[in-house]
Amino acid sequence: MRCVQRRTIVLIVSALLGLLSSNLHAQSEKRVALVIGNGAYKNAPLLNPTNDARDISARLRQLGFEVVQRDNLTSRQIGSALREFRSHLQPGAVALVFYAGHGLQIKGDNYLPAVDAEIDTEEDVPNQSLSVKQVLDVLDDAKTRLNLVFLDACRNNPYARSFRSTGSGLTKVNSPSGTLISFATRPGSVASDGNGKNGLYTEQLLLAMENLDMPIELALKRVVAGVKARSAGKQEPWMEGSIEGDFCFGRCGQGSPPAAPASAPGFVAPAPSPALFEKKLVISAPSPVDAPTSASTPKGAIESERARCSMLLNKAALGENISVAEKKELIQSCR
Repeated sequence: MRCVQRRTIVLIVSALLGLLSSNLHAQSEKRVALVIGNGAYKNAPLLNPTNDARDISARLRQLGFEVVQRDNLTSRQIGSALREFRSHLQPGAVALVFYAGHGLQIKGDNYLPAVDAEIDTEEDVPNQSLSVKQVLDVLDDAKTRLNLVFLDACRNNPYARSFRSTGSGLTKVNSPSGTLISFATRPGSVASDGNGKNGLYTEQLLLAMENLDMPIELALKRVVAGVKARSAGKQEPWMEGSIEGDFCFGRCGQGSPPAAPASAPGFVAPAPSPALFEKKLVISAPSPVDAPTSASTPKGAIESERARCSMLLNKAALGENISVAEKKELIQSCR
């Protein structure tokens, strides 16, 4: 009976250590995001972009991203925002860019106007806007492994009357290798700012982020379906580019997000998979009879170590908070 109990404990401990090792490995994947919400335009204010940016930022931090966030970006702040974003990037990282606000196209290029932009003619746009090409150049120079760009930026063009060109919305982009760009609507079309707290596209994107183990391509198909359904077919998101390998907002195939940095507020370590453990499970430390003690180790020290391991294993099985140091202790000492 004791032999069976010992084997059961060994299997449970091995499974727990596997999950915890996977968590530690996920932490090594650097994830960086630039999130911008522009709503306070002088001539054509928008209600939802700042809400969109704040909600996306909060979710990304929970998913382990370092987030550079800007609300109502001005012309003078464009350079500093890009520099700060670039400073966090490194080769092999996952980079994500989210923008909500007005967007416009001129001569085949897409621009995201600053909230203080005073645009009378097309020539004013490049100096008072963040260009999508600028963002893509930053990502290309950083040699990141994978880039995701979300543009909820196809609202109406408030400067259209001053322009010679008549294109509305945004235009197609030749994205660099390893980059996936998701537009809120088809090229040349206009997106809804939404009737609730968030824009229609962002609302569906936030829902898609809850599918932690779903590949990004499939998650974005869910976004397309959700937006089309909510808009009665009037708005259809558009996706361009391609990536190599897999990306999930959590861990592909695991169903849990990677651990967020220790400084991220409100982070709770993910619980082990319900398929392996029930929340009511309590794991007992092995009996002294089952595990022979070393003659060189005091009995009291061994009992103390067993009690410590039992406590940590119980916390993991019940889905309680586990610090990085405790995870390492489980892996190194509680074998």
